[in-house]
Amino acid sequence: MSGMPITKKCIMKRPLLTIAMPTYNRNAILVTSLKRLIPQLNQECELLIIDNNSSMPVEESLGNVLQEVKNDCQIRILRNKSNIGGSANIIRCFEESAGIWTWLLGDDDEVQEGAIEIIFKMLGLFEDYAFFNFSSIFHANDNKNGIGLLSFIEDMHSFSNVLFISSGVYKTNLMQDALFVGYNFVYTAAPHVAMIMSVIKKNRKYGFSESMLVNWKSTDPEGNWNWLKVNVQLLSLLKLPFLSKEEKRIFSLRISNASGLRSYRYIFYIFTRVIITSRSYKEEYPMYKSYFFQWIVKSPCIGIKSFFQVCFAFQMLFLLNFQQISFFLIRTVFFLFGEDINKIKVFPRLKNQSF
Repeated sequence: MSGMPITKKCIMKRPLLTIAMPTYNRNAILVTSLKRLIPQLNQECELLIIDNNSSMPVEESLGNVLQEVKNDCQIRILRNKSNIGGSANIIRCFEESAGIWTWLLGDDDEVQEGAIEIIFKMLGLFEDYAFFNFSSIFHANDNKNGIGLLSFIEDMHSFSNVLFISSGVYKTNLMQDALFVGYNFVYTAAPHVAMIMSVIKKNRKYGFSESMLVNWKSTDPEGNWNWLKVNVQLLSLLKLPFLSKEEKRIFSLRISNASGLRSYRYIFYIFTRVIITSRSYKEEYPMYKSYFFQWIVKSPCIGIKSFFQVCFAFQMLFLLNFQQISFFLIRTVFFLFGEDINKIKVFPRLKNQSF
């Protein structure tokens, strides 16, 4: 799947840490991120960039940026022959990693000063661990460690922070042993979560750290990234075959609390936002209707269990099946409240939504 790698200096010693960056069509953002990362690299690091067949090859955009790398850090740039999807490209990072440990790093996340030093300190203290989750904008962890999957799920106070790729450092060989799980659950938008859960299920150790490695910032200011689609896909993680009944029960709560699927108003806002802003609504309508039914069926903790939920279901069905009438009613409501519907990109509730 990959083209010929670009390598800077051939060093036989296996690196302690691979910083693996999956990327696609964000070349300028990647360059900015690398300028923050490069000063921290040393001879114990490998920088691995996997280009998911960007319109302009990543290597053509880097210019002299990589020439600033010092301390004999190993560098590889791989280019997929075709776009295999973002989730599959994340799995490729583990597949190609040469380091003892792998830090997945988003191409748009700003690395904090001293981040690699923080990671090395953790690796030195807990070398027999399988996974470390660091704090981020999504959640401030307490320093905690444990063993086994049930304990991990109980300690997972923020699923969003485990989902956030730049907050995780993984034992490479264990993740490579779990590639089968990743590819089987690539459609969940969280194959790395499925993989590490399968690893920890085998009584592996994990750690949560209060330290923060990156600053997250949205590179999707127009709100084009489809939260509804991702949220429904995440629910498919509940199909992981190794989950016990108690693990599935607690994990379903973690996913729902993180995604916002616990909030009926949140789901309603997403659907109405689709109707208002989507230029191809008629083409996308069957897909969104399917998502709604999947949401009702798949989520065990927020299924239709009350009269209120039944009313909500009918409300959503009306919205979806009578889109022209719904669109007129929504525009009327916004007009009465003095809102310009054509300028709405994200509802106020969504702007402050905690994921």
